[in-house]
This record gives sequence, C-alpha cells and structure tokens, in this order.
Amino acid sequence: MQYTDYKNALPNLKGKIIAFDTEATGLDPWHGDRVFCWAYYSSKGEWGFMWKTSSNLAWLKNLLNDDSKHIVFHNAKYDLQMLYFEGIDVFNLKSDIHDTMVLSKVLDSVEKFHNLRHLSRRYLRGDTSDKDEIEYWLKSNKRAFVKQYNRSPNFSDAPIKLIKKRVLWDAQTTLKLFSKLYPLAKKRCRELYETERKLILVCLHMELSGVTIDISKAKQLKEEASNHSKQIQKELNQLVCPLTLQYNKGKEVIKQFNPNSPLKHLPAAFEKLGISLRYRTKPKKNKKKGRKTGGGNWSFDEYSLIRYTSKPLSEVLYQSSKENWGFDKFYNVIHNIVDKYKLPKSELLPALILKHRELTKLVSTYYAHLIEDCVDVVTTPAGREFGVLHCKFNQSEAVTGRFSSSKPNLQNMPRLLGPRECFIPRKGRKLWLIDYAQVEMRFYAHFAKDKKMAERLPSDLHRWTASEMYKKPPEQITKEERERAGSINFAVIYGSGAATMAETLSRKGSPTTQSKALQFINKYHSIYPSVRKTARKLSHQLAVQGYITNPFGRRYYIPNKFSYKALNYMCQGTSADLIKKAMVGIWFWLRERCLRTKLLMTIHDELVFEIPYSEEKLVLPKLIQFMEDRTNYFVPITVGIDVAKKRWSQKEKFELTSLVH
Repeated sequence: MQYTDYKNALPNLKGKIIAFDTEATGLDPWHGDRVFCWAYYSSKGEWGFMWKTSSNLAWLKNLLNDDSKHIVFHNAKYDLQMLYFEGIDVFNLKSDIHDTMVLSKVLDSVEKFHNLRHLSRRYLRGDTSDKDEIEYWLKSNKRAFVKQYNRSPNFSDAPIKLIKKRVLWDAQTTLKLFSKLYPLAKKRCRELYETERKLILVCLHMELSGVTIDISKAKQLKEEASNHSKQIQKELNQLVCPLTLQYNKGKEVIKQFNPNSPLKHLPAAFEKLGISLRYRTKPKKNKKKGRKTGGGNWSFDEYSLIRYTSKPLSEVLYQSSKENWGFDKFYNVIHNIVDKYKLPKSELLPALILKHRELTKLVSTYYAHLIEDCVDVVTTPAGREFGVLHCKFNQSEAVTGRFSSSKPNLQNMPRLLGPRECFIPRKGRKLWLIDYAQVEMRFYAHFAKDKKMAERLPSDLHRWTASEMYKKPPEQITKEERERAGSINFAVIYGSGAATMAETLSRKGSPTTQSKALQFINKYHSIYPSVRKTARKLSHQLAVQGYITNPFGRRYYIPNKFSYKALNYMCQGTSADLIKKAMVGIWFWLRERCLRTKLLMTIHDELVFEIPYSEEKLVLPKLIQFMEDRTNYFVPITVGIDVAKKRWSQKEKFELTSLVH
C-alpha cells in the first residue's frame, strides 16, 4: 500500500511498528534549520512520503501520541529535536520511541560505525550505493548554488526524485534493522537498552536547555588569547628568522615563521638553532584500504616537542597546563627558567610552539563557538552581552559507552580558567558540579577484589602507591611523586606498555625513558599483583567467548590482540553506565515533581546542574542518593560536590551537611 501526496484523506496506519526518517535543511535548528519532509514504513507493509504541511504535521503529532504504536528512528535525538521545533511536545509522547543507532551501540559497543549504511551492510546485506546519489548532486551543484544564491545547497534543494528515494530508503532500512536488532537486545541487554532509550530524552533536554554564556567575557578572552598568540609569534620570528627553506629548484628566505608547518618551517627552524631532529611520525592506517600508509616525516606533535625540552621546562609546561596559569606567569617563568639554568635560547622554541598552539586552539575551538553559536543574545544597559549555548551531547559515540560532546567539546575544555570563565548560572541559581570520586579506580578494585586498594581509596590511593614505590612514608611524598604514581595507577591498569607509559609521564612533566618506565611497571605489579591476575582473567574470557560483559549488560567484542584494553573498557564502561542510570533517574524524578532544577552538562565523571536557590535543600540530597552506590560493589561509589555561584571556573568545595545549618 503506497501513499504519496495525501491531497485527500490522510492514512490510518494499521501497523504497530512504524519507522520514520525526517529530512531537514541542516543540522542546527537554533540557527534556522527545519524539517521539510519525512517518510515512513510500517510493520504491515504500509509506506509513504510526506512534505511538511500543517495538516501532515497534525497527522504526525497524532501518530506519535498513539499509545498503541512503536515509533522507530535512527538517531532519534536528532529527529525528535527537529520535531520539537515544529511545535511537537516530544517529552510527553504516548507512543514508544525506539532508536536503531542506540540498539546497535548497546549490542556491540566496540563497533566503530553505527550509521545506516554500515549497519545495512552488516546486518541486512543491503545495497547502499543509492545513498551516494544525493551527496553527489550536492557536491556537483555547490559552485553554481554559491554563485547564484550565495550559499551551499542542502537536501531540500535536491531533485524531488532523489529526496524521495533517499528518505524512503532510510525509513525502510530503519524498520528492517529494528526487526533484526530489537529481539537481540531484549535477549541480551534489555535493561541497558531501556536506560539508553530513556537517556535520549535526557540528552535532548540538556541540549534544549543550554547554558548561559557571558559573551562579553568570551570576546575579551578571545582578544587576549589572540594578542598573546601574536606576542609569541613575534618572539618566534626573532628566534628563528630569517629562515631559509631549501627546494629542488632553489631556496626561499622567509621572515614570518609558521609554527604549524611541520614539513617545511619547523624542520628548518630546529636545524637553524642546532637542535638535532630525532623523532618521526608513525604510519597511519588507511580508513578505506586498511593498509598503513604515510609516516616517516619529522614529528612535531606535543609528545615530540616535550622531549626536546629539558626537565625544568617540561615540568613548567605540565604544571602551567594543569593549573591553567595566566599567560604572563607562563611567559615569565619559562624565561626565568632559561636564565636560572643558563639554558640556550633554543630551549624556548618547543615551549613557545606548544603555547602558540594552545592559544590558537582556545580562539578557534572554544571562544569562537562561545561567541558565534550562542542564541537568544541580550545586551544589558551597561553594554554586556549574554546568550545561551546549546552544546551537542552524544551518548553513543565513545567505544566504552561514555558521553562525548561537540560545539564545543566540553570533555577537553581547560578545567580552570579560560573558556570556563564564560559559563555562568541563570539569575537566582547556582551551578552545582557533582563528581564521582576516583570512580574508575573504584571499579577496578571491584573487579579485582583488591583489598589493599579498597582500603586506600577512601584516603589517597596515589599517595599510598607512591609511598611503596619510593619507599617513603606517605607524609614525605612530594607533589611530583604523587602525580607520577597517579599516572602509573591509571596507565598500568589500562594496559599501557613501557612506550605509552614513558609518553604519559613525559607529557606530565617527568621526562621518562622506556627502560625507566618498564621499571615503574614492574614495581607497580609487585605492589598490586591483582592487576595482572584480573587482566589475564578478562583475556581468558575473551579467548573463550569472544566478548566480555560489564555489570550493566554492555558487551565488548574485543579482538584477542587488543585484550589489554579489556580492563580499560570494563572500568570506564561500567562507570559510564552507572552515570547514565543516575542521569535517567534524576531527570525523570525532577520532571515528576515539576522542579526547575536542570541537568545542564555531563563531563567525564561529572554532572553539572543548575539549581534555583529555593530548591537546593530538597534537590541536592536526592541527587546524591541517585548517584551514589555504597552497597552493590566491593568499594562504595561516592561523589564530591562543588558549587559555582558566579562562574564555572570559580567553583568551591561544598559539604552536604552545611545545608542543614
């Protein structure tokens, strides 16, 4: 049965399971992108294509509120978000909403691709060649559209025939995938899928809520970072220019050094300053052909540049990054270090290049998004600008099951100053940051049943580890020794070898050779023999059944050659699923009670809430109750609380008991 234009009566679908695919003019509804059509396929063989009209929208709204229907999307968060902007209350739909992308993820978290094309090939043996037609048309017509309309074409500009073909294929494939994947999920990990399915709404609500940004502060910080970048550029020019570049047909003398030119400017600069080039890039795996290609050029990534610096400067690089030093402090300290230790001026080159990269990244990756992507911008009488930023949260991209984010990437945002100075609470509220305390180490202790580690976790595991490694009482352990022990704690448990360990420690201000790293590893295993025992147990499980399963039912199909990653996936994945379960519980509890508290962001093992003053005493104890688990694991899973009254960067420790007073 086919329905196409619906000029007369709209269809009354008999199928209980209906797969939908919506198409929009783009991916950003806050800046004007909107749905323009959709297609559906039902379990009774009904299918059709619809343009967006008021009557068709009303029909779709009624269908979504039919409690006898199961509505299936692929990447439901996107479709629901677009429908929200069409006036549909997606948070109170009566039909069951399902997502084949989420189904694929819970069934095989380690699989890299969960798009329709890949899943069709994997599960349905389907022909996906037609999916390229509309992309080819867009690419072929881009130049003409830019010339005529001063913009690139989008899906709505494509020929009707191609649009219908694409959207119908997507809907049909989604229905087929659901019939294939849903029975498997019900059998293997029903509870996990239900959590992830509910999490779609939680994630969508976070995106729609957004967070308030002090745009004026972002502009100020962007200008400062740009000026500091120019200052470093000027010193780099003085340090290495004029610079002679050699070519087959001659040479070129330049006066403006480009610190982002690893093939030309950087090798020439290092050679001019007498720094022997020692490190080369490694081959990368070709995504299409699977072979390793490239590599062999001189490497100037962060790790390589750190190894070119002496220990005093590498320690400054790490400390300044960890503590988010202001530019002036960083700039003065590195020059003082060079003077104090009578180092050659060439020592400044790697440090200045790294700082230049950091500053340019702040400008392009963070401040640009904070300024340009904000909506609902208001200007106060004093001339300050404020707006709302709607970050994108991805619940199904990371292999372990962890959240990721984009526009901007909050997971990689500097922890103290910089961009976090721009995030502020709405009037009458504070930002509350609730963080799981050493949650991955706690889950390791759970899986290993390691009593020694369990006893040390409540105090300071890293200090106790350093105490045994360096044969010193805990109170005599230095800050550097504790941090090194902390790095080793995580690195060894996650299967790092000597090479990775050396890189990790070097990045953190402790230049370390591979032989020295190997000594650290062996020493660590003598302190905590349970690490190797647990890793071998997981490797055996992989060899026998081909996968391992975390306590929430998430499976990790890991090839035997990567079995060293198993413990990493178990610890990170279990903590991620614990957090997701807490997020779902909290969000539904808040909605049931019509509270104004909002869950704004999830960053690693931390949840960020915006709580009105009047709700703090009611909400905070309940949040802790949802997040902590003191009984079901070998060690209690606990949280710590910080509060930011004015800016995210100005957080302070908070004790829950103080609410009583």
